[in-house]
Order: sequence, then structure tokens, then C-alpha cells
Amino acid sequence: MLPFDGPAGEAPVPYALTARARRLVAPDSLPDLAVVPPASRPATQPTPARPPGPLDDPTDRSDTRPARARASARAGRDPAQIAASLGVDRQLVAAWCGDVRPPRRTGRRRSGQGRDGRVAAVQPAAVTRPPDAARTAARTALQRRSEAGDPTVAALALVVGLADLTAHAVALTTDDAELAALATRTLLEQTGVPRRRLRVVLQAGAGVARDLAAHRWAARLDLRVEAVTAAPWPAAPHRDATRVSVRAADPVVAATVAGWRDALLTLR
Repeated sequence: MLPFDGPAGEAPVPYALTARARRLVAPDSLPDLAVVPPASRPATQPTPARPPGPLDDPTDRSDTRPARARASARAGRDPAQIAASLGVDRQLVAAWCGDVRPPRRTGRRRSGQGRDGRVAAVQPAAVTRPPDAARTAARTALQRRSEAGDPTVAALALVVGLADLTAHAVALTTDDAELAALATRTLLEQTGVPRRRLRVVLQAGAGVARDLAAHRWAARLDLRVEAVTAAPWPAAPHRDATRVSVRAADPVVAATVAGWRDALLTLR
């Protein structure tokens, strides 16, 4: 307490010295400084390096992210939200989803009633070939082509060799530009899938300029550059390596390629 030289009855003013001030004013009032050994901590094991897996390769068959992205897109989620939830680039989500669109929401109207309240004429539904029928037809057609010595069988065999099939899409994956161009052209000509429906995922090594590579691959495949999405390829065999996956999201096209594969497996 510091005495106060003021009028009678004034209380002393309380104060406190910092440790630095106490060392200057009353050095004996502080204990000697000592080095305190740090508390023992359990030794931490180094985190092992994660081996290459599905997250390193967007075209890995065991990777479930493309299917999850398409399911989220069909549910109406925004591409940016899908990309954030999966930890990938938004352009890669766009390539995975292709032409997937959320279901249209229409107002409640009675069946056959137009917006103006009048009953509209019933239009016949578009007739499409079911995937099972397309698969059977493709298998039979290829068997007949083989018996007739049709040279296009070799090109169809190339498509089957590069194809990664699911029930809803087919993806042709290769690092050879010539094979990619021939397989893509054959798929377009033999299935009739519109060129605008194709999406390409380009994987590029660390030494590749991805924008330039996207333009080159688009020109080689005769597709719009907007259809090509470039992504890093951490597991590339070398820095300048590139690989493409040409994807057609169409159940009938996938069934057709599956039919070609069925026929080729029966050929002798």
C-alpha cells in the first residue's frame, strides 16, 4: 500500500509491482530463476505415407465419388456443394455428372389439362429401346458381322477393350491419342450417341500445361474444348504423362457396348 499525503481520512492507494519492477526495487523478494525441464510427452509415430488409391485416380473403378456426384446432381444439389462435399474440383464434378439434370418440378394440374385449363391432346410417348433389348440386338448384330467378315468388328473390339461399363454409362480410358480418336469415332458412328453428350476427363502429370493439353485432346477427338475437364494425375508414370476418359452417360449406349462384349467373348 502506498501512503497518500492528502487530507485526513483518505485511504492509502493500493498498487502492485510487476516482476521486472520487483527485481529492480526488491530483488530479494523474488525466488531465483530456474530452468524447468519440459514434461515428458509420448513419442509420436510419423504418419505413414498414404498409398495411391481411389482418391488419387478419378477413373479408378473402386472410386464411388462419380456415382455419389451423379446421385447428388439428380437430387438437385448445386455442383459447388457437391464438389465441396467430395473434396474435388467443380469442373471434375461437371464431367462426372455429364448431362444429369435434377427432376423438373411442375405445378399440380390434372392429367391432360394445360396451363390455360383446357384439356390438351394426348401425345404418344417416345419409343426407346430398353437396355436389355439393345444389348441383345448388339450381340446378335456383331455375331453376324463377324461371320460376314466385316472389318468394323476390329474397331468394335477396340471400343470394348477400352470400355469401363456401368448400367448407366460407358467410359473409354487410354493414354494413346490414336486409339482414343478411333474408339471415340467408332462409338459415335455405331451407337448414334450425339457428340454433345460426350464428356472427357483429362488427367495430366505435374509437368503438363493442362489448358494446352485440353485443347489438343479436344481437337484430336473432334470435340468441343468445353467438353474436356483437366485434372491433376498424382499417380502419373512420369511428369509429362496424360490420359483421357471419354464418357457417354446413356444406358442404351452402355448396353450396346455390353452386347458387343458378349459377342466377342463367344467368338472363336
